[in-house]
Amino acid sequence: MSPEKLRRKFSEMEWRWQAWGVPAILETIASGAYDSAMAQGARDAARELEMIQMALRKEFQGILDHMVDRLSGVNDKGQPKDFTGSLLRNFRGWLAIFEDRNLSEDRELAKLVAQASAMIQGVDTDSLKDSARVRATIRSNATQIKLTLDGMVGAKLARSIVPVDED
Repeated sequence: MSPEKLRRKFSEMEWRWQAWGVPAILETIASGAYDSAMAQGARDAARELEMIQMALRKEFQGILDHMVDRLSGVNDKGQPKDFTGSLLRNFRGWLAIFEDRNLSEDRELAKLVAQASAMIQGVDTDSLKDSARVRATIRSNATQIKLTLDGMVGAKLARSIVPVDED
């Protein structure tokens, strides 16, 4: 999906202000219940932000997987795998809207996105198709970014299996 199409989809959204919280009156009636509800709200919010962060990381992981796959190896005829201009266009499009989607302010992911952006700076589809050196350099850099991201996603998934405390 192009960045423009994605922006149009988000501009069609309806926004409403929702207040989530614990009524202040509860603090005067039962301070223990108030404290418990506040703590649960903080845990819920942290869990939601972590899910948003993981979704963005997994999405970037999929884009990197696709890029590495298309730039790796050969097809059945022994020639480099084919790809279209959409490979770089979609990659750049995702990078362009990342900052607006980084709701959890994931600094680790932002660093990898910056590396990916620098990696493709000045690279076009023709240079990827025509130059084995450019192709190998981009593939190598994308693989390194992907390996780091794989570790970040794996660590988060392992932590997410921990049972939830149900008060």
